[in-house]
Amino acid sequence: MKKLVINIVLLFVASAAILYFVGNQGSDVSTLELIDSPFVKDKHLSKTPSFKLVSQGGQDVSQDQLLGRWSLVFFGFTSCPHVCPDSLGRLKKVGQYLQEEYSGPFQILFVSIDPETDAPSRLNSYMKSFDGYIMGLTGQKSQIDRLADFFSAQGPDLDSHATAVFVVDPTGRSLGHFPRVLSPKVMHDHLKKFANHAQ
Repeated sequence: MKKLVINIVLLFVASAAILYFVGNQGSDVSTLELIDSPFVKDKHLSKTPSFKLVSQGGQDVSQDQLLGRWSLVFFGFTSCPHVCPDSLGRLKKVGQYLQEEYSGPFQILFVSIDPETDAPSRLNSYMKSFDGYIMGLTGQKSQIDRLADFFSAQGPDLDSHATAVFVVDPTGRSLGHFPRVLSPKVMHDHLKKFANHAQ
């Protein structure tokens, strides 16, 4: 009898929670949407700030690099022992899926938050592991901080950098982020959905 009462109470609490979520959906990103989706939308769709960085090949890269294509942006550093290589390996797989199944332009960017160590030559060697699917960027710390602060991508030290992957649409607006690098197939499917919806 006691177990029956407990089960009834739990069922009531669960039902009340669902009704609360349904009744409190926002006009842009609903609570249920966030529960059902691994992607968190940016309510403001803000334009990325201007910046001047350097690619792994030594070429100058500005905010114009974000125009005309879908971009995935990940922040980290080459001496990161676990999170970065695992995340970049998954992002490489996302790139492979997109190349095979998506006809539109896209790019995956890895921005180093340790520019004192990650010179273009070091970055170039590091990026070879990802077979050209990811472009590495470095540069002056002030420029990197400008971009990282926009995305809230770094903490007080290197090891506390964000594990999120940020999505920028072809107009240079921040569409939102994946809180972490997920299954490559899941991320690929979301990006295709975004691109198809924008057409």
